[in-house]
Amino acid sequence: MLTLTTQLDRLENALPPVPARIVHLQRIVADSTYDQVSDAVQTVVGATRSFLDTARISGRTVTGQTRAAGSDVLAATKRNANQVV
Repeated sequence: MLTLTTQLDRLENALPPVPARIVHLQRIVADSTYDQVSDAVQTVVGATRSFLDTARISGRTVTGQTRAAGSDVLAATKRNANQVV
């Protein structure tokens, strides 16, 4: 990126004032657009990471609750079978 910036600086300095100003303003717009897109991408990445973390934790919770419920059913079945016997 530094090489491109250096080359654009040289181009800007070699141009007459009006075209140099146009190139400078276009560079400002491009830089601003890049920053906005970068921020948007970072926001999407953060939201996706948060969603996936929540899904992972929820999955673990559901798995734990299912195992506990299964153990409770098994224990109750054993108790009831022993009472019947």
